[in-house]
Amino acid sequence: MTTRPGVGRYKASKYDIWALGITIVIGGQYFSWNAGLAAGVWSTLVSIVVTGTSYVCLVLCLAETVSGLPFSGGAFGLSRCSLGFYGGYVVGCCECLQYIVYTASSVLVLGNMILELMDPLPHLVWFARPLAWLSIYGVALGLQNWGQRCFWQCNVVLAFLSLGILLVYILGSLPHVSYEKYGGGPTHYFKGGMQAFMENFPLSAWFFVGIEALNAVANMVDAPKTIIPSGQTACVITLAATAVGVYFVAICMPPGVDTTEVDLVVIRGGIMASFGAGPYVATALSLPATFATIYGFIFLYSTVLASMAASKLMPTRLGYQHPVHKTHPVAAVAGSAVSFVLCIVGQYWTTLHLFNICMVFGFSANMAQLWNYVYMRRNFNHLTRSFQSPVGLAGAAFSMVVSGLQLVALLVFQPFDGITPSVVAVTLLVLTCVYVYSVRDSQTISRDEHRVLFFAHISKSNYTKREITKRRTSLETSAKRNSAPADSKESTTTRGPPSIMSMQTSDSLLINFTRRDLMHSWKKIAPTPDSPLQYGQPSSPTTDDVVDAVPSTSPTKHS
Repeated sequence: MTTRPGVGRYKASKYDIWALGITIVIGGQYFSWNAGLAAGVWSTLVSIVVTGTSYVCLVLCLAETVSGLPFSGGAFGLSRCSLGFYGGYVVGCCECLQYIVYTASSVLVLGNMILELMDPLPHLVWFARPLAWLSIYGVALGLQNWGQRCFWQCNVVLAFLSLGILLVYILGSLPHVSYEKYGGGPTHYFKGGMQAFMENFPLSAWFFVGIEALNAVANMVDAPKTIIPSGQTACVITLAATAVGVYFVAICMPPGVDTTEVDLVVIRGGIMASFGAGPYVATALSLPATFATIYGFIFLYSTVLASMAASKLMPTRLGYQHPVHKTHPVAAVAGSAVSFVLCIVGQYWTTLHLFNICMVFGFSANMAQLWNYVYMRRNFNHLTRSFQSPVGLAGAAFSMVVSGLQLVALLVFQPFDGITPSVVAVTLLVLTCVYVYSVRDSQTISRDEHRVLFFAHISKSNYTKREITKRRTSLETSAKRNSAPADSKESTTTRGPPSIMSMQTSDSLLINFTRRDLMHSWKKIAPTPDSPLQYGQPSSPTTDDVVDAVPSTSPTKHS
């Protein structure tokens, strides 16, 4: 820490990590999830239980991952080892897009709450709404760019304020709950069959989305291998408990489940019935938690963007770190600008649901992180870890299956079929083109990656080379055994085994053009018997700016 208050680096404790998780996630328990009640109250309960269990398994697996490999740049770092350089790039972009789009979706909700309180004249709404959005982004960016200490202090205040209001709502409403009176009866158990269930299944993620991102702050704590798992697991338990409480209170309070389903503010019925307050009081009480979610997600995408810029997966300017406040203002402003544009698009393109697009990227990134956990358990099980997931590989498999079902629900079962898949497909196509024509030959390995993950790259490259050598030997032996007489020219092409180049495709989880990415990457960073790589023990990083921790040439350029 620095002696100057408000500026410089701040080392977060496990309580700060817990509070950050609350700040990021808690707003989703105040709004939007209630639309899932359209599928029925018990259908929604099943969705919440399944999704909640999936997120608990995910967090436990990620806690074990960070206790062994505490990389601070998000999911893309280990994904570059487990999925290849192109796969890591796509995972990093999916993670950033999830946070940016989720922020836009939350800003739209907060803007509607502010307009509900202000009640402007109809002819001024078009002007007041974007002004409210700009104000929200401006306040959040101002607080974050004031310094790390300011960020963490505001984070704690927002976490306790948001959680406290929610607990007051739950506990204050308990004397007034009546499922028989307000729950809708048997006709509201399951509505619309499997189609309605799958259509509303992803909405249960509002209760938990964002909790998986706490690994990204590993460089802001003194002992990330112990502090982050402790704070992360405590946070997911807290959120699971509040999710159950909010759900049961919301469906058992006046004016009834049909009204709760379409209400902008979930806690309105409980606040009015328990405390005799007016309808706008509940809206005002929902503002801190909704803003807290935006505040937390802006921090997340600025952190991940800066980390990707340090590896030259994004424009290097995004990696700029303020010399005094130790924040990433360029990444924060750039991500917020994109998010603001998405607010405009989401407001006026009524058939485009930002949350659906956000969660397609989110569940894809979750599956990649679960695969990273499996990869670590299989290849680096010898690592010393301060935390071991009690659910293990079985929990990772369960969470991966649930995330896959959520993706199916988002891409197949949503109304206005075709919009979300089309937007996602176009986005991935653009990202692929950017990677092939720009990023592939300029990317490098940042100092943080080298410090935490370089041995993983070396291990994978050595494994790849051993497999290639083994296959080459096997193919040569097979070719000699099956070869025809020398004058038979066709026999070696029709009867022989496939070429070594075609076999190398299976050495990566990627396809086709990524073969070049993989092979040239390993050539650049891997030691060989003829030319072993000599590299000293890296020192602890002193800056998050772009640093070429390996030779400045790209790991994916031609030798």
